[in-house]
Amino acid sequence: INGNKQKTVKRRMKKENFNNIGVLILALFIGYLSLVLIAFLFHTDFSVTGFVISNETASSEKDASLALGRSNQVMEDMLKLGFNVVRVKDLIEEARAEMALKNYERVIAISNEIYNLKQKAIDVQNQIKDITLKIDESKKSGFSTKEAELLLNLSIVEFTLENYEGAEKFILDGISKLNFIAEEEAKILIENLDNLKDDLLKNNLNIT
Repeated sequence: INGNKQKTVKRRMKKENFNNIGVLILALFIGYLSLVLIAFLFHTDFSVTGFVISNETASSEKDASLALGRSNQVMEDMLKLGFNVVRVKDLIEEARAEMALKNYERVIAISNEIYNLKQKAIDVQNQIKDITLKIDESKKSGFSTKEAELLLNLSIVEFTLENYEGAEKFILDGISKLNFIAEEEAKILIENLDNLKDDLLKNNLNIT
């Protein structure tokens, strides 16, 4: 009987030890899984953040690269239109230097400047055509156009030098001169008409 009791006690102790070991292993396993999960989440968070930053950088670089390509296309378009492109070439070189320094925002800003320069060149070229026509019309009307012609020539010089802002200023001054002369001539014409009217009235009175 004692032997049986001892065997039963030993079995219970083995079972309890086995259960304790099982609980310990399970606790260790759960702890391990928790650490893995935390590490995974931590890594995922940084990976996602890193991806976004990397994406933003890549996007900025891509935009800058596209902007630089557009600038080269604008220069080609200007050459086809007969414009000088020294100023544009200098800006493109500046953009390339900024690209090498990874100043992508500056590259895009320069690209916009180049595009605006092309638009300004087209606008000023049209203004030169307009004032040339105005000068011809003024000549036909017998108005003096010397000052306007001088300003036109100065604007063409500035336009050739790619100083479109300076060229535009001369054109506007030339148009102002033409308008002033036209107004003065109109005043003189009105005065002459008034004088003629007065003379006719006096002649009519004398006749009667």
